[in-house]
Amino acid sequence: MAAKKVFTEIEIAATQDQVWSVLTDFDKIPEWSNSFQGLKGDFRDGGQATAYFKSPMGNKIMEFQHTLTYFKDGESFGWSDPFMLGMKDNHKYQLKTLDNGNTLFTQTDVLKGGASFLVGGIMASSMKKAYNEFNQQLKERVETIYAD
Repeated sequence: MAAKKVFTEIEIAATQDQVWSVLTDFDKIPEWSNSFQGLKGDFRDGGQATAYFKSPMGNKIMEFQHTLTYFKDGESFGWSDPFMLGMKDNHKYQLKTLDNGNTLFTQTDVLKGGASFLVGGIMASSMKKAYNEFNQQLKERVETIYAD
């Protein structure tokens, strides 16, 4: 069965270092994010970490154990681990400096295997909505902190 892909991006009026500092200040993420609540653990390539997310209903915090991959300090991190219902979650956060000095923040995911053929499309749609909301909240937080 085909993998279910999620792709989101947003331009943030701040430097890549500024966006990275807010994105990776995991203790403060719950102050501004309605979904992703941060990471605890060994934040490096191959590090073991727990990712925290609010449930879609917002009444519970879900925890997922991950091995960090795609790690490039100041640029990207993510994971590719078993997720739920036998699916594998391939989640990535990535920053890129644009020619105008702003930062392009990209958040992607690929769901495959397990029950992805049954519920992957519904989950990918829900994830895309949550990722776009997170992206907007990150943009607002960074641009508020680093306003000229």
